[in-house]
Amino acid sequence: MNEFPQDPQPLVGREPALLDVRGATPSAATTLRRIWDSYSPHTRVAYRTDLGQFLEFLGVDRQRSAAMLPSVVAQIGQDHVASWIDQLRSDGKAASTISRKVAALRSVFRHLAAVGWCSRNPASGRRFRIPVTRRHPARVVPSEKEIRALVSVAVRQAQSGGADQVRDLAVILLLVTSGLRVSDVTEMRVDAWSSSVERRSGARIVVTLRKGRREAPVTVAPVAAAWIDRYLEQRRRAGDEWDVDAPLFARRAACGSAGKPVSRNALWRLVRRLGAEAGIEGLHPHRLRHAAATHALDAGAPIEDVADLLGHASTRTTRIYDARVRESTAWRALAPLAEEAGDAIHVTEREGPSRDAP
Repeated sequence: MNEFPQDPQPLVGREPALLDVRGATPSAATTLRRIWDSYSPHTRVAYRTDLGQFLEFLGVDRQRSAAMLPSVVAQIGQDHVASWIDQLRSDGKAASTISRKVAALRSVFRHLAAVGWCSRNPASGRRFRIPVTRRHPARVVPSEKEIRALVSVAVRQAQSGGADQVRDLAVILLLVTSGLRVSDVTEMRVDAWSSSVERRSGARIVVTLRKGRREAPVTVAPVAAAWIDRYLEQRRRAGDEWDVDAPLFARRAACGSAGKPVSRNALWRLVRRLGAEAGIEGLHPHRLRHAAATHALDAGAPIEDVADLLGHASTRTTRIYDARVRESTAWRALAPLAEEAGDAIHVTEREGPSRDAP
């Protein structure tokens, strides 16, 4: 599909870039840069990947230009998006993967349409709502026994190690008892923790950046709060100094990057390593988030409270995280409509099979 012009110097969304704003009006260029800068680093990486693949499908030469010019955007229509979806299906991509990629496309084109680069969003409409079948809920959620084993491994290492091992335990406790995303953990700051509010229960409420770059409160269990305080105290004793915007969880000083926040990849490796030592293969942070939702609901916590804990705007999202196989009780309201069939089955059981039956 080599039908789009090339340009060698993209400007927005570098490494690789996605948009070239040189052909845009100053106000449109400013708006697009502001929107791009508002995305979290994780979202930027995802959009670069998903939209980059779309551009390659369109035939844009990624070696010469990774960007969409206004003239390119104006030519993209729904048929291009539909063809890309067909290609993704042919490549064996899961429905959930295709849905996420199309959602990224829809989000970017919504902004491009708003600044006049295209007359309509080519990724909008019912035809691009990809139905996603929920996989079996019991697929990956660690059991309570496994969670306890994970915590036990982290505790032993914290008791015999130094500040880094105490930090690792604090992180694990946050993931287990607060159901945080990795990005929630890496965004936590020392000044926000210092300003946190302690409840009568011993839990702490700390305001931090959550998904969507929005400030929102996080409830930290007393045990996690205690280990975070111990970690900070050990850093102080070691002579660690930090400014008001310092990360709550810092990298190892031995790495030459003390003061920088612990990376997402490091947290994934931590969870995988401790999980393996606890006998849980393939463990990753998001499995712990699902487990937090599942075990909290199983213990009787109201779904509204669990939604608040996870930072969900809707309990419908929280239900996706619930790995229990639940019985819907709605059938009880409808069962009276089928009373005759129920009576008939009991009569049949008393009388035995019909004589006319073969």
